[in-house]
Order: sequence, then structure tokens, then C-alpha cells
Amino acid sequence: MEEFDELTCIQCNLQWKRLKARGRKPRLCPSCLQAPSVDSSHLTINAPKQENTTLRYKPNSEWKCHSCGVYVKVCVAIDEAPSHTCKKRLHKVYLLELI
Repeated sequence: MEEFDELTCIQCNLQWKRLKARGRKPRLCPSCLQAPSVDSSHLTINAPKQENTTLRYKPNSEWKCHSCGVYVKVCVAIDEAPSHTCKKRLHKVYLLELI
């Protein structure tokens, strides 16, 4: 009798089954693995303008991960520092630093 692992994708939260096998379990579902990857080394994020004047960080703020060098320019005012999944620090989510 074949045994199956029930897995959950960390990107889209889709659950799927696969035959049990030795080794690491895949963290992404087959459709996320085939999706084109985005080069996150230089992103610009645009969003509609907000009228809220109590936001902490002004528009066009620039952010960088000191570990892997990811650079993000945020074109709108934001209240909290952006974060990203760092490729050099065990793929954990860390806040970016204002530059």
C-alpha cells in the first residue's frame, strides 16, 4: 500500500499530496515551482496615494537588506518598515533598513 505525504505550499497555502519519499519535503507546490520567479534584487512598489498624514516613512523612501543587498524603493508613505525573505539568512523574514 502506497503512503502519501500531505504538504502545504508556503507561498500559496495550497495543500497537495505526494508519495512518501526520503529527504526534504518540498515547500512549494508544483504550480508555484513552475511559476516564473521575480528578480527581487531591485523592486519599486507603487500604490495609490493616501491622504493620511500620520504615516512614519515618507514617499520615495529607499530600503536595503544589509545581509543580501536587496534594494526596495517605496513610492508611497508607509507606517511600518517593509520586510522581505532573506536568501542569505535561512529564508526567514526580516525588516529592511532605511538608507
